Amino acid sequence: MLVIGTLANGGVFTIQIEGGKRNNSGLQIDITGMKGDLKVSNVLSFQNAKDNVVEGSQANGESLHILPIPPGYSSLPASTLDASVLDLAHLYAAYANDREAGTHHAPNFADAVRIHRLIDIISKASLTGTRETL
Repeated sequence: MLVIGTLANGGVFTIQIEGGKRNNSGLQIDITGMKGDLKVSNVLSFQNAKDNVVEGSQANGESLHILPIPPGYSSLPASTLDASVLDLAHLYAAYANDREAGTHHAPNFADAVRIHRLIDIISKASLTGTRETL
């Protein structure tokens, strides 16, 4: 899937999602901004022994360098579980924290509905060849 669009503030974005590749290509998310670049990657898409690597750069022509993940982003005790399993454990921990604290930080059903509406709009644009607006 390839989506090209313009944000409300005039910024341009592209998203390319590939799946079902013969040779697993893992995960790669590249974010280019006005003040630098970020890259999130992993050699595997699932069943990861190691967590994703986050790299960044802020200077022109500078190579990306690995950015440490701040400890505050890990709400779980140290574990030898697969990183993919830990992703789900973090989600359940966020749900539990929201319930206990009365907050709403974890994704919920309304978030899922918004994602599915976006997928429907992308599908419609693909089928009709028309530009869609959100």
